[in-house]
Amino acid sequence: MAVIKANVEDLITLCGGAVSESNVAGLLDKVGAPLDEREGDTLYIEVTPDRPDYLAVEGIAYSLRSYAGIHQEINKNIKKSSYSIDVDNAICRPYIASLVARNVKLNLDAVESLMQLQEKMHETFGRKRRKIAIGMHNLDSISGKEIKYYDGNGDEKFIPLFETKEMSLREMLSKTEKGRDYASLIEDRFPIVSDSSGIIAAPPILNSERTKIDEHTSNIFVDITGINRNSVENAAAIVALALAMRGGEIESVDITYKQSGDHVTTPNLNDKLIQFNLNSVNKLLGSKFTCSDVADLLLKTGMQAIKKEGNKITAAYPAWRVDVYDDSDIAEEIAIAHGYNEFAPAKPEMFTIGRELNKKRALIQELMIGMGFKEICTFVLTNEDNEFKMLGIDSSKEKCVKIANPLTVEHTIIRKSIIPSMLRTIATNKKHKLPVKLFEIGEVVDENGGTNWVLCAAIYDELCGMQHISGVFNALISKFSIEYSASEHALPYMIPGRCAKVEMKNGIHAVIGEVHPQVLKNHGLEFPVGIVEVNIKGF
Repeated sequence: MAVIKANVEDLITLCGGAVSESNVAGLLDKVGAPLDEREGDTLYIEVTPDRPDYLAVEGIAYSLRSYAGIHQEINKNIKKSSYSIDVDNAICRPYIASLVARNVKLNLDAVESLMQLQEKMHETFGRKRRKIAIGMHNLDSISGKEIKYYDGNGDEKFIPLFETKEMSLREMLSKTEKGRDYASLIEDRFPIVSDSSGIIAAPPILNSERTKIDEHTSNIFVDITGINRNSVENAAAIVALALAMRGGEIESVDITYKQSGDHVTTPNLNDKLIQFNLNSVNKLLGSKFTCSDVADLLLKTGMQAIKKEGNKITAAYPAWRVDVYDDSDIAEEIAIAHGYNEFAPAKPEMFTIGRELNKKRALIQELMIGMGFKEICTFVLTNEDNEFKMLGIDSSKEKCVKIANPLTVEHTIIRKSIIPSMLRTIATNKKHKLPVKLFEIGEVVDENGGTNWVLCAAIYDELCGMQHISGVFNALISKFSIEYSASEHALPYMIPGRCAKVEMKNGIHAVIGEVHPQVLKNHGLEFPVGIVEVNIKGF
């Protein structure tokens, strides 16, 4: 879940009278972009991973306008610009999309909105710039009409954005903040976008200071590079929407891939088509909508029903929508337009009988609660930074199950331990009265995909030590009469000499210890944490 900032007056202006300050919160909720909070004139809006077009304030404004019945054509029949891009020997990030926007109406709010769009797209849709990276340039500062995209060797020089001195691309990686942040994305090749005067962008790191945009810029050149052609071209459509909503006249750019001979023109803002079954949609929603009803509701979402054949309807939807695939997506759009609260409640038709939870698991819960612990439930999906880096573990040496196509940068792998989740939960609740005593019984998955159930319990307190968490473990084990032996153990996230590995007769093991001060600091914790994680499979 991403949160974007919007100036309330700027959003209202973009909506062209479709919303007012008094009803903006309610309408945001209705279009699936709920208001998280408001601070003065700043709105904080929640955006789900499936709507990257909502990462642009302008994309949200377009949906609000559609919901209110104000329909706007966004330069679908765009004309070609006089600019072209030759792609030659671009290997590490082989694809590029581009566009030109003229007469864009910018002010400080608009510039901030566009910069936010770039950063949010980079972090989410762009997988922290690995998948795509967006560059926006002052078109009037670009020399010539023929742009080159290629890989350099790192010795090429330019003045990076917000810098005053010329440096090589290799120096950029160590001398600039963005260079240090994203140096891992660069190996032995340095992607370069250049005009006749030199480098204008070094994706995915930095643009050139020479072509930076500000509130006085009116003509913009955009380059989007990445490792997937569909992704860079979808991103181009979203950026084109944002600039068009700011009054920009969108022009396309011809791209030639010299190695393959392919010719592409971007952006493509022609509507996409989907055919869906009306009966299927009604079944999913428990509704009885007619074709006419569906056509009216789709208009509120920016879509349009254009053809009907029996129960099959063909609808057109905007090019920047990348979340529409099948009948269920259309059903969701119709539900949003109709209003979830407008559906009449209905009793489930299926009768079921509850079953008893695993008795041993229920007993463990009872014991932990009896010792004053509160139960939590955290996500099985996590990411490498939270799972390894925050605990001082070298992620490059750790094997784990990775998500092939993650929807968000927060959930890219499956956890191997509950300890990282436990520490983050303690950090979130550190202001509560001490001691903070939490436990979780949940699934973990090893590097081979094997699933285990483990208990993780932790105490956060001023005087918490090894003896306190060991006492909790002993009380638990004695209840199940399990024999065990303990030995000193070394883990990077535990204090040396205050960590033990427990081996039990049935082959099950546990880890007990005090969390290392550096790991506590990483999580913003000022007091000690005693923690135990035990495999409960053999209980």
